[in-house]
Amino acid sequence: MKSIAAKFLPPVGVLAILFSVFVVYRNYQNAQRHASRLMNEQASLAMEFDLAIRGYIADHIRPYIKQNISANAFHPESMSTSYVARNVFEDVAAHFPGYILKFSSRNPRNPKNKAGEQELRVIEYFNAHPNDQAWQGKLEVGGKEYIAHFRARRMKESCLRCHGDPADAPVNLIAMYGDEAGFHQQVGKVVALDTVMIPTAATNAELISGIVQPSLIMAGGLAVLFVSIAFLFKKLVANRLADMARHFSDIIEEVDSGKIRHLEITSNDELGSLASNFNSLADRLRDAREKLEFRVEQRTAELAQMNRQLEQEIVQRAQAEKNLNAERKHYETILETVPAFIFLRDEHNHIHYANKRFRELFGDPADKRCFEVMKHRQAPCDDCSADRAIAQGLFDEKECARSDGSVFFVSDAPITGTDGKQFALEVGIDITDRKKAELEVLEIRQRLHDIIDFLPDATFVIDKTHTVIAWNRAMEQLTGMTKEEVIGTNDHRYSVPFYGDRRPALADIIAAEKPSACTYDISIPKANGAVFAETFHPSFRGGEDTYMWLTASPLLDANGNVAGAIESIRDITARKQAERELEQAKQSAESANKSKSEFLANMSHEIRTPMTAILGFSDIVAEGVACCPVCVNHQDCHQRARTKDAIETIRRNGKYLLDIINNILDISKIESGKFVVESVTIDPQSLIHTIEELMRVRAESKGLNLIVEKRWPLPRTITTDPTRLKQILINLVANALKFTETGEVWLIVGVETASTTAQQIVFDVIDTGIGIREIDQRGLFHPFAQADSSTSRRFGGTGLGLSICKRLASLLGGDIALVRSAAGKGSHFRLTVDPGPLNEKSMIMAEDKDSHSSTKAEPDKLNEYADLPLCNVRILLAEDGPDNQRLIAHVLEKNGASVDIATNGEIAVRNAWTRHEHGEPYHIIIMDMQMPLMDGYEATRQLRNRGYQGTIVALTAHAMDSDRERCLEAGCNEYATKPIDRKALIELLAQFAT
Repeated sequence: MKSIAAKFLPPVGVLAILFSVFVVYRNYQNAQRHASRLMNEQASLAMEFDLAIRGYIADHIRPYIKQNISANAFHPESMSTSYVARNVFEDVAAHFPGYILKFSSRNPRNPKNKAGEQELRVIEYFNAHPNDQAWQGKLEVGGKEYIAHFRARRMKESCLRCHGDPADAPVNLIAMYGDEAGFHQQVGKVVALDTVMIPTAATNAELISGIVQPSLIMAGGLAVLFVSIAFLFKKLVANRLADMARHFSDIIEEVDSGKIRHLEITSNDELGSLASNFNSLADRLRDAREKLEFRVEQRTAELAQMNRQLEQEIVQRAQAEKNLNAERKHYETILETVPAFIFLRDEHNHIHYANKRFRELFGDPADKRCFEVMKHRQAPCDDCSADRAIAQGLFDEKECARSDGSVFFVSDAPITGTDGKQFALEVGIDITDRKKAELEVLEIRQRLHDIIDFLPDATFVIDKTHTVIAWNRAMEQLTGMTKEEVIGTNDHRYSVPFYGDRRPALADIIAAEKPSACTYDISIPKANGAVFAETFHPSFRGGEDTYMWLTASPLLDANGNVAGAIESIRDITARKQAERELEQAKQSAESANKSKSEFLANMSHEIRTPMTAILGFSDIVAEGVACCPVCVNHQDCHQRARTKDAIETIRRNGKYLLDIINNILDISKIESGKFVVESVTIDPQSLIHTIEELMRVRAESKGLNLIVEKRWPLPRTITTDPTRLKQILINLVANALKFTETGEVWLIVGVETASTTAQQIVFDVIDTGIGIREIDQRGLFHPFAQADSSTSRRFGGTGLGLSICKRLASLLGGDIALVRSAAGKGSHFRLTVDPGPLNEKSMIMAEDKDSHSSTKAEPDKLNEYADLPLCNVRILLAEDGPDNQRLIAHVLEKNGASVDIATNGEIAVRNAWTRHEHGEPYHIIIMDMQMPLMDGYEATRQLRNRGYQGTIVALTAHAMDSDRERCLEAGCNEYATKPIDRKALIELLAQFAT
């Protein structure tokens, strides 16, 4: 047991310690704030001193020196503010070791002014915040903490003479420091800092030493005070309470003796009053104990006498009750376990006993009459067997039906009670299930006959003796034989209409104990014993040739043995005719589809070939557009502007025509099932970044905001077809920009759960454009569908884009849906794509999203053509079109290649092989795949068969994936399409040229 001192003194000690810590902490905080303020004042003073020195040099000394030296001279010792200030600081720093006073620069002339890592960050901060001129705070440099003050030095126009172009600088400055250090600066940029840094370590050490001694003195004083309080508390309170506690313990041990000793009263305070009250209570308890003991003794004697009498009576009654219960339990067990219901009723229909089975069937019969419980009647039953048994004194029995449909077989026996009363003991068995089963068998038998009779197929049934037991109406119509003629016969009479003689049918084979082999035209045995067969009957019943489909199945008895068989016969002549017609239709459809594919391929080639010349020569003309003969200002020439506008119109409409062709080809490939999607791992954020860069130019040209939002977490990688996913997103965003005049377009990407085991990546495209009327939303994803005719006239387009995107999204395991749209209120489209399993892929959370580095678009390599990537490359161009010959040759020669032309495949093979034999083979052959006399496929095969190892690049207007595969199979190394993309073609050829 803990003493009061042990409970009181520790909290007092803890409070004293907490008070001491609080006082020390407050003193330390105040001292630290004071020291920090002093160090900041020192740093400010040093910074102002530095600025004053630099200002004095710049305003007074430098102008004076300039007047006395040559214009192309510069003396850093007297004219450079940083040079003079640094020399002053070096003298000062000798008296303040650890202080840093310098002129920090990113590219200093003096290595001592080289900015450290922290100073470079401050320079970047000032460049990012052009309105800020000063910064102060704590920094850690070289593992030490400093109070730092910085002033930004921004490059001014007047400073460029010494810090701009080295060609403008004083000659002696270049001689001293070279032409790199301190030069090449830009006006407005922060290139250096005035730096003052004061170490905090020495000041903090002095603070701590100044706090320790007062803290120790205060701790000693508190310890003395605590010991004094503990001594006085123990002497005045704890010891006296301990004496009382010992006295109470002694009394508890002696309580059985009835004596309670008094406490000694030693003082006149609260503890003395407590002892006096205890003594008075002890006297009263002693008197009450003596009176209670006398009364207990008296009552105990009386109770003992009564207990002896009661024990004798209990023993006698227990024996009698035990015998009676044993006999009663025996009879009740018999009655309760009988499966039949049993009850005992008197002549007034009151139930005196009912066994367990009765209660289960009819409920609790307490205070009820038998007809109320069993039949829910309010009057006695007519012709009651129990009444007859009581009245006649004879045994009686009958079937009894209840209103709920249940049926019982009951037996009643008369019984006379000890008092002369008459009772009837009724025993009943529930035969409801048996009655129902009998009725169900009859109903099933009749229903089976009705079903067979009304089956649309001709059907008959035989037993295991091959006797016909059922013959339906359809069988009568098919054979012309009635039920009366066939049922009961077993001589195969039913086979005569089919085979002209009596022989076993399919059902006979199934019903036989040892089934024989089936001899029909087609036989398909099934696992359950059933057999399907097909047979042909020429001129059936004097009519036309007929095909029959036969189905036979065994009928089993209760033991699983074959008891007969059922056979159905169906005339399938019409179906056979339909199958022949369907096969012919299929062949016609395949032929039409092949013709359509060939038409689309030829259409693509015939359109792409002239488009190559149109777009290519429009680029060439655009490069060489000249002014009119009389214009003064080349840039303001109206004729040149009109010409360039016309050329741009040609290019824009040509590309639009190509987009239409590509869309038609995509639709064709999707519909024919030949459209193949890739499944590769990509970075979704890089894809989004690329789309954002492509679309932002279009958005800015219309004055729209393009907002890209990423809802975290997002997967670092997904598995899909990047080309098709990019095609869908560009189409959706381009549509949103096209149909939006003011406002903004949102592209939102996130991940959502599609089911309990799968997730989808979701792209939402939302705009504030013209919207779509509800009536026009139904056919939105149908090919060639647009909201209305005015949409096509106003914005252009064929209506194929959304249809293709819808089908592409399905191929990517997702879908496109219009979430909401209304006329004049914008639209919201949602694209879902299956990203592959994400449970094993790393997810980017919101807090580390900045760690992702977006892939930057490659620079436009058209500007690199000046480097002549095809310099000295010998190229044979096999092309039959004169326009394309001149265009492609112009592009190749402009990039440094030497070009020979062959107008068909035969010339191309001859020229290529001739150069090969003379030891000067072509580096690259560009082979048009459709040419007269000999096409590119055959020309390539002949060269490869001769052993030609040089590079052959196919050039074709076909854009199907199968066309590319066909070119590669012929022996081509790569594949390019018409119209040519000059940039892509040059990059492709440059790969093989190297």
